[in-house]
Amino acid sequence: MNHIRLSQLLYIMLLLALAACAPATSVAPTPTLTPPVAKVIAEWKINIPTDIVFGFGSVWVPGHRDPNATIRIDPVSNKLIAAIDGTGKQASSAVVTANAVWVAGQTDDLAPIDPKTNMIGTKVPGDHTAITYGFNSIWAVGHQGDPLDRIDPTTSKIIASIPLSDTISDRSNENDVLVASSAVWVIANTELIKVDPSTNGIAFRTTFDKVIAQAKAQTTMPSGKGTDFMWYPVIDPDNPQGCGLLRIDPVTGAGLTFRSVGVDCNPVASTAITDTAVWLSGNSQIDRFNLTTNQIDRTYTVQPGIWKVAIGFGSIWVVSEGLGFVQRLDVAP
Repeated sequence: MNHIRLSQLLYIMLLLALAACAPATSVAPTPTLTPPVAKVIAEWKINIPTDIVFGFGSVWVPGHRDPNATIRIDPVSNKLIAAIDGTGKQASSAVVTANAVWVAGQTDDLAPIDPKTNMIGTKVPGDHTAITYGFNSIWAVGHQGDPLDRIDPTTSKIIASIPLSDTISDRSNENDVLVASSAVWVIANTELIKVDPSTNGIAFRTTFDKVIAQAKAQTTMPSGKGTDFMWYPVIDPDNPQGCGLLRIDPVTGAGLTFRSVGVDCNPVASTAITDTAVWLSGNSQIDRFNLTTNQIDRTYTVQPGIWKVAIGFGSIWVVSEGLGFVQRLDVAP
């Protein structure tokens, strides 16, 4: 009996020794996927660039500080072909019309550039920081935001000044103006304001908090192309350190979808919209949103400090005001 017990004890000790020598098993950590770095095709150093628009076979980039020049780039050769001095003091917005490129200005110098001659046309008086084009008019809101000016692009005359309210922000980055198929929309600090171009009157207004709450409450995904909606990056009320991409009905102003994203809203994020996707710029990345899922389906790492993202001539372009450059990326929209 003693021999049997001794054999059992030795057997158990042998099993314990083997177990101690066996390698420990562990669950491998899930690897963190690093977004690919967007390859830069070309880069231009520009004095505080603040916007980028495309038209007349060229790329146009207004500068925000002296010498207040708008740079013209040839997208075929990727070379600078003109610097138009004297455009928009502290310009932060530009727009292309049928026969000109308009650059905003804060000191009576909103004006068109003739793409045939690169000469500046008749200037418009007033303080204008954000501009857009639609309904055969230039629409411009100022640094104080009030009023919204409607300008005849053939005469550079203000044909209507539409009072908004005294709630408009003194921070121009929070004031914007968009054109939809049937209305002009002003984004002014905490409000979304609809302007009827047939009457030049305010047709509807609401707070952004209500639009965001409405969008977050939606349970169905709207159908349509990216260009069928208005898109706007806003600070997420539930995450003040991050941005949210807000989809808005361009007829009613209703919030349709809201997607919180992990990018910083400083510098201010911007969007670039196609029929099939929406691109959002962050501080050091750009994201592409899938219209059907409202999820990010592509992300690229870019240099920190990106101010604008734009689409033109088959490429994604980014603008950095703080670092003073414009880049053309090897990224197809």
